[in-house]
Amino acid sequence: MSKRIRVTSTVAIIFTIILLLLLRTRTVMIAVSLYLFLAFLLHLRNKLSKRKLIYFLYASVTILMIGLLYLFSIKDHFHSSPNIMIQYFYRLLSSATFYSRIEFWQQAIYIIKDNFLSGIGIGNWISTYPKYGLDYFSNTAIVNGRMIISNPHNDFLMIFSEIGVFGFLCYLGIFMSILYQSYWLSVNENNTIDRRNANYFLLFFICYFVIAFFDFPLARIEHQILLLTVIAIINAKYLKANSAIGYKVSSRLVYVFVFFLLLYASTILAYRIVGEKHLNKAKNVEKTLDNTTAIFEFNKAKNTFFSTDNYAIPLDWHIGKAQFYSGNYKESLDSFIKAYKINPYCIIVNNDLASTYIKNNNIAEGIKHYKEALTISPNYEDARINLAATYYNSKEYEKAFQTIDKCDSNSKHNSYKQFLTPIVEKKLNTTLVKLNNPKLNEHLKSKIKTEDELLRFYFDYKENNCTFDNYIKSSVK
Repeated sequence: MSKRIRVTSTVAIIFTIILLLLLRTRTVMIAVSLYLFLAFLLHLRNKLSKRKLIYFLYASVTILMIGLLYLFSIKDHFHSSPNIMIQYFYRLLSSATFYSRIEFWQQAIYIIKDNFLSGIGIGNWISTYPKYGLDYFSNTAIVNGRMIISNPHNDFLMIFSEIGVFGFLCYLGIFMSILYQSYWLSVNENNTIDRRNANYFLLFFICYFVIAFFDFPLARIEHQILLLTVIAIINAKYLKANSAIGYKVSSRLVYVFVFFLLLYASTILAYRIVGEKHLNKAKNVEKTLDNTTAIFEFNKAKNTFFSTDNYAIPLDWHIGKAQFYSGNYKESLDSFIKAYKINPYCIIVNNDLASTYIKNNNIAEGIKHYKEALTISPNYEDARINLAATYYNSKEYEKAFQTIDKCDSNSKHNSYKQFLTPIVEKKLNTTLVKLNNPKLNEHLKSKIKTEDELLRFYFDYKENNCTFDNYIKSSVK
């Protein structure tokens, strides 16, 4: 090609690599590095003997392994720091995101085991993964529903989860077919440049697999446009090289099919655009605490093709929340029940539905949905604290204590200490009455005079491996 195109391409590659280094997208950095290395090997293949090429490959792998071992040996020297370079290498060498991906993959595997043949349906991973429990996650934001995972960060597991084994095999079949075509072209093309380009496309697919295994290019339309463009190029070249004879189809039939396909897609698109427009308005209004307008906009956003937001939280939940804050508890309950039917595994929906049942004096149903949220995420603080408070208000003091006692004593939840104090006080008094020990009573009366001292007594108990009753008994010798 011309010098101008070569220079432009070289500059683009250099700036792309610089951008990747700045962004620290390790999966893409690994894939690009692999691509460049394999492309360099292809370049050397025509210039070195087979033996020298093998020696070079061994030497490269050895250097890579030594480099990786060195990096892992010094990774502990880097820590979170305001220093840009230290922070850069700390983030680059951190293994936290890798372990997070393993947790995501585990959820996908649970889904696959239960839905091996049919899958759960396209787009349903985000609303289904909580069904298999959130207690496996190390990130407390996920455990408490403040962070929602949209996909398992692995396109292959995503496809298998959502469309089952047959869809997964079809998906792999597309790539196996195009890999074969790329390889065939790299061997059989008449022109040397065409063979070399076919090799580059082959490497492109290999490296795409690396990214798809650790990331989610399937969810990014620009990545799919690039992928399908490359597939189209390879497929067209392969068919041309094989002089393939196409099948004749009536052009009128094609036009009719394409027309109805576009009409169907455009209809869905139009409904979703309207839904997203009103959803955006509703969320902006929601921030101003104008609940009436927010409810109006959320209702306008709802339609046949748009019933949840981007995090699989039903729009009815948003409506119910606005109604609840407006004091319309009966209407709010109806909205939360609708939201629950759409996404029964959302812990936020279960918690708010439970609270609304309590407001409508249906204690049994409220407790049921708090427990349902805790079944999904046993460490979900909102539901656990709310359940403890419900038990306390229902005068079930022992259940209230057993419930809140499972909270992390280091919890930063706003309501934790607010409800913990009266529950612990009731538990302590009940235990003292049961023990009927005047000496113990006097000792604790002199020791615990304020709420802070009561909480300190409780937190001291949490540090000991015993029951609260036994700790009370052992507090005086």
